[in-house]
Amino acid sequence: MNSITRSAGVAQAIEVYRNVAACKARIAGGGSGNVHALAAALMLPCYQAEFRMRAQALTPAEAGELRHALDAFGDVCR
Repeated sequence: MNSITRSAGVAQAIEVYRNVAACKARIAGGGSGNVHALAAALMLPCYQAEFRMRAQALTPAEAGELRHALDAFGDVCR
């Protein structure tokens, strides 16, 4: 399923999830004193809260679509 056929809510949740993943990667790859890792650490809770808010606002069908998309996203990241 591509982003064209996804609902707007699912697409937005996926974009926020990508930000969460990017923050985690930046934190994992950063050393002490790395300003980008520090910024990512400060933004991570905000992105996580936004993701939870968007995921909770989805219909059950959209939530299933989101779970399926995140499973596929996880397979790419492994």
